[in-house]
Amino acid sequence: MSDPLTGGERVAHVTHLRVRFGETDAAGIVFYPNLFTYFDVAAQELFRACGFAVAERMREEGAALPIVESGARFHLPLLHDDEIAVHTAVAHVGTKSMRLEHRVERGGRVCCEGFEVRVFGRRAAGGVVPEPIPAALREALVARRGLGA
Repeated sequence: MSDPLTGGERVAHVTHLRVRFGETDAAGIVFYPNLFTYFDVAAQELFRACGFAVAERMREEGAALPIVESGARFHLPLLHDDEIAVHTAVAHVGTKSMRLEHRVERGGRVCCEGFEVRVFGRRAAGGVVPEPIPAALREALVARRGLGA
């Protein structure tokens, strides 16, 4: 996840995980939907590092950060008990949405790359009403992006 403008690494946060047995399939490799769970855990940890406790804000304020788009490319299998690092980069921060990019590594080798687009909003009858990303969260994400607004 190098930055096309600077050529440098633009990782905002790294989350370390270990593959659990229940995350593997009959072939003994991580069942692919679990990679999206790893992305979500990494995103939650990034938000926490930015001072935005998602679970607390959901309970107290009705805040929501639903995923509206996601994708992944799988390069190498992950196995039970592998230690992995999910490198998360802030690729874009808009007024109401953000794009996070993830790279899952095992021992320095890229096993999976993916992305998610999230929209900030508030829970309401029938779903989520989009709202501007709170200023403090937006500023923290932009600062971690390292490229300005």
